Amino acid sequence: MADIELQVTIARAPDEVRQFLLDPDNATRWQGSLKEYELTTPSPVGQGAQSRGVVSVFGQTMEWTAEIVEWDEAGWKWQSLVSNPPWELRWGLEAVGGGTRVTFQKSSPALSGPGGLVARKIVGGQDEKDLQTLRALLEG
Repeated sequence: MADIELQVTIARAPDEVRQFLLDPDNATRWQGSLKEYELTTPSPVGQGAQSRGVVSVFGQTMEWTAEIVEWDEAGWKWQSLVSNPPWELRWGLEAVGGGTRVTFQKSSPALSGPGGLVARKIVGGQDEKDLQTLRALLEG
């Protein structure tokens, strides 16, 4: 079960949304806490692709590496390889009414249980802003 689950509908075809999300040059454009990002394996992005990034969360800078451990055209799962705390992100894309429903799920021990309540509110709030930025960039 995900600690955070959000959805947004974007007035673009799933292929366009997928291409935008997986283009490393776009990552810092729509993710507010992501300060650096690079794909560390050759394109195209798919099963086994790895990346590294730097995020600023709760006033702290954290570096991570991650790998796509599940992949198909309708969704994928990134799992941290090196990160404290560990995390996983799931993306799902579904064609709906001329657009795409994007489902985003985030799981981490830092967000779980009663102790993660405040963290879920803060991190989930940033994730919601990020999805709205993603929609604005793709629809703008």
